[in-house]
Amino acid sequence: MASKLPSDIQFELKDSAQGLTYSATSVEYVFDDDPMPQGADDGQHTIVVDISDRGDEPVGVRSLSSALMVSGFTWEPQTDSVLLAVECISLDTTEVAPHSQTMTPQQTFAAIQRDSHILSKRVALLKQALNNLDHT
Repeated sequence: MASKLPSDIQFELKDSAQGLTYSATSVEYVFDDDPMPQGADDGQHTIVVDISDRGDEPVGVRSLSSALMVSGFTWEPQTDSVLLAVECISLDTTEVAPHSQTMTPQQTFAAIQRDSHILSKRVALLKQALNNLDHT
């Protein structure tokens, strides 16, 4: 079936936990009916977009990179330039700064609360990403 997707799709890959957007040069997007790229350890992330049977919208998004898990995506076809925003979770690092050696009990408690919040957020996002894998 021929794809009815617009030719001018803008792609965005954002880390759900840290709010960082990946550079367009570090991400390759392929559609499920395209030939899959050869695996290479060059820092490039490959995102595969599964298209509906009608060929007019994505129905699933997954990562071929072992360093990223897709937690969700949004498809905004009604805008002037179509946007496919993909949310992911980086499995490489958590980017948590080390604690200083001298901390007051209040600072220690605040750091524990912050770390617990970050950890619970990452666990929830990983659950969402695993559920996303079940649907592809």
